[in-house]
Amino acid sequence: MKKTILWIIVCVVMIAGILVLLANTLDLPALDFLRFRKEKVAATVNGQEIYWSTVNERVENINLIYEAGIECTENSDLSDEKKQETIQQMQNRPTQSRNEILDSLVRNTVAYQQAEKDGLVPSYEEAYEANEQNYQLAKTYAEDSNYANEDTILAYEILKAYMKAKHWNEKEYLEQTAHEYQINMAVGNLYNKFKESYADEADENKIRAAYEDYLDILVEEADIQYYDME
Repeated sequence: MKKTILWIIVCVVMIAGILVLLANTLDLPALDFLRFRKEKVAATVNGQEIYWSTVNERVENINLIYEAGIECTENSDLSDEKKQETIQQMQNRPTQSRNEILDSLVRNTVAYQQAEKDGLVPSYEEAYEANEQNYQLAKTYAEDSNYANEDTILAYEILKAYMKAKHWNEKEYLEQTAHEYQINMAVGNLYNKFKESYADEADENKIRAAYEDYLDILVEEADIQYYDME
């Protein structure tokens, strides 16, 4: 159970954090409100700026998700033992420094830029449709008695709590996070393209390790500049 719950939390964390990252990596008018003031640059990736506010927003969103996770777990129908186990795991989660979070944003930006060069970025409409399908699937698995279990119910409650904290209804959630699906799909397409050269390799872990080595090379070749913290 704990793997399922924590994986959903990780997915929601990605949604929370990547939205601000997209304001830096994509030219999206809908996200202009995230850049309304002069911001301090944390790093540039091939000239593309990443701001310290992006890093701070990622930290805040991670904390928000785990706070929602703990609260929803406490109010769930899980047994007391499972509640305690799940809450402890959330409270004892590994934490990242702001510099570590910045490094992950830089790496993700490099991967997206490569996907863009390779023509692997889906359209917004494709991303929105995938986003809506995933949301409806999560909702169905939480509310339909033919599929629902304690894991899927709790995961959806956490997602709803996050949406409430962000002051989003379902429509707003889909509109805002469709861009996250767009970049995730692009990076996923990059990985799938890389996998084509490993068609005879059955060990997914080995392929993933090789892909991370590939990203290391892309990062080394990229023009990356870091700047002082705020």
